[in-house]
Amino acid sequence: EVRLLDVVEGKYKFNMNGYYDDADKMADMIAYSAGSARFISVCPQRLNPEVINRRRNRIERMKLGDGVSDNDIIGWNRLVIDCDPVRTSGVSSTESEHEAALSLASKIRSYLSGLGWPDPILCDSGNGAHLQYKISLPREDDALVKGTLEKISRLFNDEKVEVDTSFSKPTQL
Repeated sequence: EVRLLDVVEGKYKFNMNGYYDDADKMADMIAYSAGSARFISVCPQRLNPEVINRRRNRIERMKLGDGVSDNDIIGWNRLVIDCDPVRTSGVSSTESEHEAALSLASKIRSYLSGLGWPDPILCDSGNGAHLQYKISLPREDDALVKGTLEKISRLFNDEKVEVDTSFSKPTQL
């Protein structure tokens, strides 16, 4: 699932989503929409194959209740370690807060690499950073994902940056 949040069209603001099994079409849609959406997110988890029939390789305005739910997730494809600066909700991070989040993500990556973990995808979210590790787990392994994120947060959280443990919920985007 791809979500475009806070799409502005004239005086209207709305959200959109769609489901893709064609990576080229998804990339084209994201590139085309990048200037009109405030946020773009992708659910990296394995979806029930029937979900794509909601909007196959196209995007539309979301209605209340649209979008992936926990019941639509059948497995974990990614472990997402999200590093967010500690700040007031709804307020963008300062440059130093953003840099602190990138630095913490780098420290976590180095630590996990030392334990034999593979290289992750490092993503800059604009306000913070997140690491995406490729995994393959059944949906029922939520507790393993949650425990991993909680352990990493205990090891690395400080007064400036925290690991967001809500990514133990598979529909967290």
